[in-house]
Amino acid sequence: ILLTTIIGSSILGFQEPNLSLFLEHCEYGPAAIGSLFLLRDFLFAIGSIIVGYLVDAVGPYSILASGLFLGSVGYLALGPIPPFSANIATVVIGLAITGFAGSFPWVSGLPCL
Repeated sequence: ILLTTIIGSSILGFQEPNLSLFLEHCEYGPAAIGSLFLLRDFLFAIGSIIVGYLVDAVGPYSILASGLFLGSVGYLALGPIPPFSANIATVVIGLAITGFAGSFPWVSGLPCL
């Protein structure tokens, strides 16, 4: 549980210093970059509510595993994977997925404490 919580926090924490530099390099302004991170955090908040209900219904361990899987899919979109190029659409999709998936380890780890 501790390891998945650490990995879950790195899902969100790794993006702050690195992705903003990439978006500045692509000539996006501070308002656009802030809006993208706002989207990620908004989906984290919505995902926390949904994951809370899922943990009560299914249990924490399968939710932990699915959250780590979703986080890896989100990072593949941010990477990007070879068929895709690094454009704003893949960044938005990747941030949306990682924002939603970031709530899985946090919320599902709480009953195990």
